[in-house]
Amino acid sequence: MNEAIFEETLSVKEAADASGVHYMSIYRWIYEGILPAVKTKTGRYRIKIDDLRSVLEPETVKGQK
Repeated sequence: MNEAIFEETLSVKEAADASGVHYMSIYRWIYEGILPAVKTKTGRYRIKIDDLRSVLEPETVKGQK
């Protein structure tokens, strides 16, 4: 796997620490399809920072701030 991908992604633990949730919540979000993730050759998940942000930030309604 390209090292540049690791610079743009987080491990499950890093994502949990950054979001203030338990790491099992991150796994649950991945399994339920809420949080997209890539499984590496070694079986570990990598999560794009932007994907984590989009899950954590509430969606805005058009026309409202």
